[in-house]
Amino acid sequence: MPSKNPKYGEIWLVCFEPQVGIEIKKTRPAIIISIDELSSLPIRTVIPIKDYKPNYEGFFSLIPIQPNKLNGLDKDSTIDCLQLKSFDIKRFEKKLGKVSKEEIEEILLVIIRCLGYKPSI
Repeated sequence: MPSKNPKYGEIWLVCFEPQVGIEIKKTRPAIIISIDELSSLPIRTVIPIKDYKPNYEGFFSLIPIQPNKLNGLDKDSTIDCLQLKSFDIKRFEKKLGKVSKEEIEEILLVIIRCLGYKPSI
């Protein structure tokens, strides 16, 4: 069996169990945001993807994403930038696709905003 090597910007099915409280749960798509230069370690940082709901509108930490051939998703979804997590690659089940360069840039900007960083320009 080939070893798993999730890469930056890819979307994989990842097991988020066990969870506590309102943490995201179950096996779901997630975007790898840790850089490939760290891939010698068997851990990746991810942003989970969950079902889209109309009441998510207005929450800057939730980015809508529509299914397409590149990302491999099968329904309208939401990237939940507030639920940044790092997991051992043993939790990674299957590669679905990847996000575009523009999408990863938007995700990173939202994560920076969630962490309270305000660049001085």
